[in-house]
Amino acid sequence: MQCKEEKKLSELRANYDDISIPNNIDEYIVRGIKKYPKSRIIGLSLRPLSIAAVIALFLLLSMIRMSPVFAEYLEDVPILKYIVKLVHYDKGLKSAVENNFIQNIAISDEHENIKLIIDNIIIDQARMIVFYTIENNSSYKYLDLSTVKFADITRKNLEAAYSYSSYFDNDDQRTIQDNIKVSFVENSVIPDTIHFELELQHKDHPDSMKAVKLPYLWQVDIPIDKSKFENLKEIYDINQTVEIENQKICFKKAVIYPTRIEVHVEFPEENSKKILRFDNLRILNEKGEALTTITNDVNATMPDENHVNLYFESNFFSLPQKLYLQGSSIRALDKDRLELVIDTEKEQLLKAPDDNIILNDITQTAEGTDISFLLNTDEVLDDKFSYFIFTSRITDINGVEYVGNRASSSEASNPAYNQEIIVTIPKNSKYADPISLTIEDYPARINGDFKIRIK
Repeated sequence: MQCKEEKKLSELRANYDDISIPNNIDEYIVRGIKKYPKSRIIGLSLRPLSIAAVIALFLLLSMIRMSPVFAEYLEDVPILKYIVKLVHYDKGLKSAVENNFIQNIAISDEHENIKLIIDNIIIDQARMIVFYTIENNSSYKYLDLSTVKFADITRKNLEAAYSYSSYFDNDDQRTIQDNIKVSFVENSVIPDTIHFELELQHKDHPDSMKAVKLPYLWQVDIPIDKSKFENLKEIYDINQTVEIENQKICFKKAVIYPTRIEVHVEFPEENSKKILRFDNLRILNEKGEALTTITNDVNATMPDENHVNLYFESNFFSLPQKLYLQGSSIRALDKDRLELVIDTEKEQLLKAPDDNIILNDITQTAEGTDISFLLNTDEVLDDKFSYFIFTSRITDINGVEYVGNRASSSEASNPAYNQEIIVTIPKNSKYADPISLTIEDYPARINGDFKIRIK
């Protein structure tokens, strides 16, 4: 790590070491909690915080790594519960919180007794996690996020991918706390202020298929303290190539941010197979402790057909002495077997990669044409994994492209297969048979153990 980065990390750690812990900590915490309503899962309202609540927050940040008993106790403290949830969520985010790499926001917007509160953010040059609370005191019972938008102050959309959850369940939800994850495009410029817009929808019943968008726009301007993450990244050139079953994989470099590690990979054009996914690629430190690919968020991007950037949990703040990249199983498919061709009128599968996938059924619905496939997967490597094997692009015999508006994966009723995959061609699509679907993931593999050094 460069000297400037070491100095910044040392300053961060020194802040925690200097925090004194009063004997009557419980009293401070309780006094802070009493000033705020019950809520929580992930989200902290600091509008404005009492001195007691501030002390409680910083004591938590400093003690969470020192006292598992204290952290466990805080599971029962509603106003701080989201911090504990964060600590147990992701190794990189846990370390970020322990090192005070979190920005308190506490900005809100309200319409028809529904209040949106942006509580906190974790942000660096690669990624932003926005923690929010929705307080619902309206007549609507079941709320859900409809659309989200992140832009600069001029309302120009950020170059980023978003991921977030839905909340419908069997309970009447009056408080929702969760996060929205934002993955920035490489080398994008993060503005000083990020404009956030949210639209909500509601259902009359959690199992209803019909959701109605509310006629309001919740919006806030989120100030970004870029001094918190300036120059906080490490770059390591790897430049090593492994060869597995005559397929070459070139690992070019690793970039380590507080919120994730990026590994840049190149696939030579002369490979006969297209590399689809890595089954068990992980990063190990000198102690053998593993970092896995990020879950429930963007875990890879493809700048082009021959390059992929893989995203792992981060160990930025732990300063490992050594880092290795290790794997053994890779999903790959011959480049001339990446299309699946169907005659929908005759209900015939004309071309497939192998016998592990068959055409099951074609039905007409209100939304369009549902094409059902049955897929046989590896019982061990694919245990509890749901494949979405096609891109959204559908091409007919004339080369006209359509975009599938829905895809689903579920357990197959046929005992000879593991999964059923349904692709929907939008209603009124005037395609000409046969049509082609492009495969982007598939349970075909090449195998070979490898371990290369990053640092």
